[in-house]
Amino acid sequence: MSAPISFNPKQQKVIDHIDGSLVVLAPVGTGKTSVLSARVAKAIHSGIAPSRILCLTFTNRAATEMGNRLAQSLPQVCRQLTIKTFHGLCAWMLRLEAQTIGLPADFVVYDDSDCFDILKALSRLEKDSEVRDLIGAIEACKSRAPQTQLSLELTLGDLFTTLDPPARLVAQKYQKVLSNRHALDFADLVFYTRSMLQLMPAVAERWANRFDLVQVDEVQDTHLGEYEIVSHLAGKSRNLALIGDLDQTIYAWRGSEPDVVLTRFKAEFRPTAYDLSLNYRATQTLLQAASAFADQFKERHTQITPSPTCDIGEKIRVHTAANEAQEAQWIAAQIATLAQNTADFRYDRLSILTRTNRRAQCIAAVLMQEGIPCITVEQYQFFLRQEIKDALAYLRFITNPFDTGAFRRLVTTPRREIGQETLRAIYREGQPCGFRLIDLAKPQPFMNDDPLGAVIEGFLNDTLVVFDVETTGTAVGSDIIEIAAVRLVNGDVEDQFHAYIADAADVGDSEQIHGYSNEFLKQNGQPAKAVLASFCQFAGASLLVGHNVG
Repeated sequence: MSAPISFNPKQQKVIDHIDGSLVVLAPVGTGKTSVLSARVAKAIHSGIAPSRILCLTFTNRAATEMGNRLAQSLPQVCRQLTIKTFHGLCAWMLRLEAQTIGLPADFVVYDDSDCFDILKALSRLEKDSEVRDLIGAIEACKSRAPQTQLSLELTLGDLFTTLDPPARLVAQKYQKVLSNRHALDFADLVFYTRSMLQLMPAVAERWANRFDLVQVDEVQDTHLGEYEIVSHLAGKSRNLALIGDLDQTIYAWRGSEPDVVLTRFKAEFRPTAYDLSLNYRATQTLLQAASAFADQFKERHTQITPSPTCDIGEKIRVHTAANEAQEAQWIAAQIATLAQNTADFRYDRLSILTRTNRRAQCIAAVLMQEGIPCITVEQYQFFLRQEIKDALAYLRFITNPFDTGAFRRLVTTPRREIGQETLRAIYREGQPCGFRLIDLAKPQPFMNDDPLGAVIEGFLNDTLVVFDVETTGTAVGSDIIEIAAVRLVNGDVEDQFHAYIADAADVGDSEQIHGYSNEFLKQNGQPAKAVLASFCQFAGASLLVGHNVG
């Protein structure tokens, strides 16, 4: 068992501040994650229920690190905490409320690569840089949308009025493609969550009462739209903490505006201000150099002070080469010397930073020639590798049969003698009659001459059972808690079925959607085995048609 962490006086003040809002300016290396973890533990020991605590950060890695820290210190209650990224929080909220606000509950989230592929095809732009500029413009429309432009319409037709006409048309087509595929991009997640909280009073009230303590790490990477969400979640408790280092803002190109966020936070919440300046992670030499560099900023927000425990460290060397090839050779020579003079040398503990991707490729080529193992960031991005995206396309299409992008990938990779021209012809000729590319993956259109042929036939001339379910969540493994159905014979209602299930898992947050508490289900329900057996007997050999049954 590891020894308890000893905190300095400034760190301890942040940990002890449980009631009321606070802002903490803390550079990297100041023990920020440990402090925030200890603050959550202190809040729980002070009586705040773990399920009422929300911890937000900007990256999955930081969220995982926070979860691991809390799992060590609070193994019994860690699973009850809500620890998410901003995008993870928004996706979670939207899935819980999807039925209420009109979103498909099975929506998928498209990453930057997916969005790039769609826009490249729609815009016909030749340069990748132009496509990325268009992506940025669309993201800006969503992230900077004023409250008067918020909407729950999936096509967002009126949102792109600031774009020039050609770009506006492409943006509208892009949103239509996402809607048809039951997909949202990262900017959509924040936009629709803001819209939900602004336009749905009952939903907004539920979420305003959901948490008693909210803390947000890496606040320098957030924009005003994201702040509006967390300020709503903490609006009633008034217990919001924002933590970060404004001198490390690197996402301004994606809309982050920490100065605006903190100005509004201070005006609305009147937080207590703290700063953590003692750095424990690097040598004194490196920290002094970093601080001297930051002194050149127009405005300095935080200070870097080496901890007395930090080593002095080696002096920083500056090397000038005649050209990029000689520079790469010099770097290779330095690494080779380190490897020769260091026992159990690990190449994966070295990193080379370059200003451009082209320079990184040049250095990587020289390192490989010299027998020095290396990998570039592009090679390391596992989920962007072609074969991984191909494999994931199958899984995405299995879980979301509306995902045209995934189906297009699995149809064309590996080669199946189905070219892009064939796919375009199917799309072009299928539009007037509502036939979609994804319909080719279903046997019904071929067996019944229509995607809904079997349903039409069952309704008019046979037995059809239409049913719906409520569950404990939106995931595939969620427990069913209610089944309602009607049996139609030749189009006329013959019988109805309705039952609650008593022995399902804890309903948790889903009670906000369906309104059934655990106690209600215990009093009014029956065992799942009996209910499902009765439903199967009710349905018999009928054709089943359902909503929310995926």
